[in-house]
Amino acid sequence: MANTYKNIVITPNVGSSSDDPKVVLSGGNTSTNTDITLRVYPASNGTVSFEGSAGQLFSITNDLSGVIYSINDVSGIPSMTVYSDGDIELAKFNGNLTFGTATSNNIFNISSKFTVNTYIRRLSSGTGYLEGYYSNAETSNTTGAIYTIGGSYQPSATSLNNMYGIGYSVGNSTANPGLGQTGWGLYAASNGTSRVFLDSDNGVVISSGSTRSPIFYDSNDTGYYADPAGTSVFNRISTVRTNNWLYIDNNYGHSVVGVYDSYRLQGVFAMGDSYKLAADGLNAGNLYGLAWSHPNAGALGGASNLNDHGLLIINNGSFRAALSSRAVFSSDVRGTLFYDYDDTGYYVDPNSTTRLNNLTVTGTVTGISAGATLSNDTTTNSNGYYPAMATSTSGSWTTAYVSSTKLYFNPSTGTLNATIFNSLSDRRYKENINQIQNGLNIVEKLIGVSYNFIGSSNKEIGFVAQDVVPYVPEVVTYIEELDQYGINYGNIAAILVEAIKELNKEIKTIKQKLRM
Repeated sequence: MANTYKNIVITPNVGSSSDDPKVVLSGGNTSTNTDITLRVYPASNGTVSFEGSAGQLFSITNDLSGVIYSINDVSGIPSMTVYSDGDIELAKFNGNLTFGTATSNNIFNISSKFTVNTYIRRLSSGTGYLEGYYSNAETSNTTGAIYTIGGSYQPSATSLNNMYGIGYSVGNSTANPGLGQTGWGLYAASNGTSRVFLDSDNGVVISSGSTRSPIFYDSNDTGYYADPAGTSVFNRISTVRTNNWLYIDNNYGHSVVGVYDSYRLQGVFAMGDSYKLAADGLNAGNLYGLAWSHPNAGALGGASNLNDHGLLIINNGSFRAALSSRAVFSSDVRGTLFYDYDDTGYYVDPNSTTRLNNLTVTGTVTGISAGATLSNDTTTNSNGYYPAMATSTSGSWTTAYVSSTKLYFNPSTGTLNATIFNSLSDRRYKENINQIQNGLNIVEKLIGVSYNFIGSSNKEIGFVAQDVVPYVPEVVTYIEELDQYGINYGNIAAILVEAIKELNKEIKTIKQKLRM
């Protein structure tokens, strides 16, 4: 019959007090499927244990701590231990711990998520690391993901998909986590694209954007570094930008800055590594290029040709040109036109007209062509000039004799003064000699006039060339370059002589008639 509301008490055969250890199975009404509770007495130190044929299976004490052993355990090492402070130890006897999967080929197997509310800690620097699966399926063409920010951003074995996280793989794998690098390394991905890759095989860091740090050191020699906001030290700089140009364009006043010393040469540019200045600036070396210096540097690179701080052009260590507040060249200077700095009204045009305020020549002046001339500005100069004379009819004019007051010329008025005017008239130099006919008739047609030249108040007498040319063209001259007419007054005397002779003949005829 049912054991309704009865307790089963198991009491050791030692002692009869109610405080003696005993096991009580407190039963309820078994007809209504009530639980049977196992209690331990005394309350202070009671222990309940179950044993199997191979040893102890389960043990629990009154403070709720206890241990569980595996069935085949004969070593006395529990599979699970529960301590009174709540700590739990699992799988201490080399067993596997499996959650959500029937496969237990590893010590710890989870077929679903593993969630941590605080952190995961490794207890030793040599253990506790995360191991990949390279020996089986993790190859150079897989993503090797280590961490993602959430379940919606996970990669597959061979594709990053929309991964946000980190992984370890080969840089040039088909999954392309490493921006093309060839070694194994760590990458960081954003939305399925690698952004940073640390190539551990080759020691290379590559990123799809900028890499930022207050200072960057050379790993082989920390004496060389890049400090973007301060001073940088490099052994050599080779810059390639659009079309291979070097740009210094952060601001207008930025440029290359040297080390100042007026007694040295400051290198500005060298055409090649083998053609530089001496590093200390105390020797031009075999420089092909530019240097900056001061006259204090003396003969270094030709710095003595400067009259202030300035630029030196040097060829194979030898001076070629100096540019400061003056320009000095080791050879000729060529240009189409050279102006006076203070007054551009004065200039030298080698192939055309040159205008100088004053010209002093200590050597020889040579006309290259037959048309070479020396001229003066006749409209502004009112001084009298005394023509110089040569002692020979050919060759260079090496000796000149000044005409003094016996012969001088005023270019302003066009006045030429001389004691005697003499024209060549040797028969040996003439041909086609004919006597002038109708001299009196010609004289009758000439018109003598008085006048003054424009710009002058001096009264003159003579002829107008345009009036004379129809009758005596031989005495009229025309200068095409000036579009200007002139008259050779001395030659008119020949016409006057013949006219007088004709007139005298007529007088003689009249006198003869009067006598008759």
